[in-house]
Amino acid sequence: SCVEKVETNIDQLEQKLDK
Repeated sequence: SCVEKVETNIDQLEQKLDK
C-alpha cells in the first residue's frame, strides 16, 4: 500500500517534469 502511494507520487512528479 505504502509502495503504491510512493509509485503514484513519483509518476505525478515525472509528469510535472515532462511538462
